[in-house]
Amino acid sequence: MVALVEAFEELFQVSPLDRDNALKSVLRLGPTITSPLRDGEIARVLYPPEDDHRRRTGGRHHELSQQIASVTEIVMALQAATRLTLIGVDFAAAHRFGLLTPDIDDYINGRRQYRAPENYAPTPEDVAWCCQFMVTASLRLSAAEAQLQDPYQGTQIWKTIATRPSPGAELVWNQE
Repeated sequence: MVALVEAFEELFQVSPLDRDNALKSVLRLGPTITSPLRDGEIARVLYPPEDDHRRRTGGRHHELSQQIASVTEIVMALQAATRLTLIGVDFAAAHRFGLLTPDIDDYINGRRQYRAPENYAPTPEDVAWCCQFMVTASLRLSAAEAQLQDPYQGTQIWKTIATRPSPGAELVWNQE
């Protein structure tokens, strides 16, 4: 089950956006938030502690920081759910997969822990179901990403094929 949860993570990992892969992933839904700040950290950024050069004024900075943290948590969940449903993976099935597989905790020193309930003992049927889920998710992602293949990949020179002289005017096709 550890191997399956790692495969799922790798399958749905969105690589950082750069010029070469800007639109090449159907999973690209804006920047992925990987290390969200906690509300206390946000409050310190919004409202740093007093120092000799700043005068503190009253405010609702803790409420604002809690709201920003909540919105961040919601966006992270929505991105994960949207990535799955975008390619046709049943969200309820993905949720079941998450319940059946261990959680992963990554640490800043590179250490990784896999956590599961104390009585964790997936049945052979659960393991088979998770394997089938991964096959289905992989096939759906492959099919979706195949749609993103640029038919003109490698073409560097673009030419104008038609022009509209002004709004509402008739389209004029270039004759070449």
